[in-house]
Amino acid sequence: MLIYGPVAPEEMTEASGPFEIPTSTIVAAGGKPPTREEVAEGISELSDAAGNLLRKDDPFKTRSPVVIVEQFSVVRVEIKRDHGWARLQVESKVSIDGGTIQRKPRLENVRWELRRVPAGWEVVTPQDRTYVPHDVAVKDLAAQLARLTQSGGATAYRVTVVQQESPIANLLSALLVQ
Repeated sequence: MLIYGPVAPEEMTEASGPFEIPTSTIVAAGGKPPTREEVAEGISELSDAAGNLLRKDDPFKTRSPVVIVEQFSVVRVEIKRDHGWARLQVESKVSIDGGTIQRKPRLENVRWELRRVPAGWEVVTPQDRTYVPHDVAVKDLAAQLARLTQSGGATAYRVTVVQQESPIANLLSALLVQ
């Protein structure tokens, strides 16, 4: 296998595996239930980390749909004993599903799981979708496009590189021209 272009930054090739994205994060230490603000901060942190999916060799091949989030708000936090839910309202205009770009404004209600663990309360990402903030998506897709265009293979294997660049450029266009 030949690899063209610069070596990936260290953050993308850690020993734990490339592009490993956390599935949960602690939002409140101890036994006290988390506030809406703490939950929103944890979800924002997880969503920012999920942006690494868009830096993969083919950001259109993901196991679940990727929703590019314009904004979200934690509407309510429900706790019963050691388990609960954060109810969010998520606004999006673009998503990637089945390898294609979906351009459709949506306002959806989403539940994120909350669990009490020994370290406190954690928020857990939904398994059916990946949420990435708009600004993180633009930054990571632009970095991926720059990596492709600056690679040594960009001139030697132009057709292959253009086939990789084109969908990324289209997605960036969908995100930037609204």
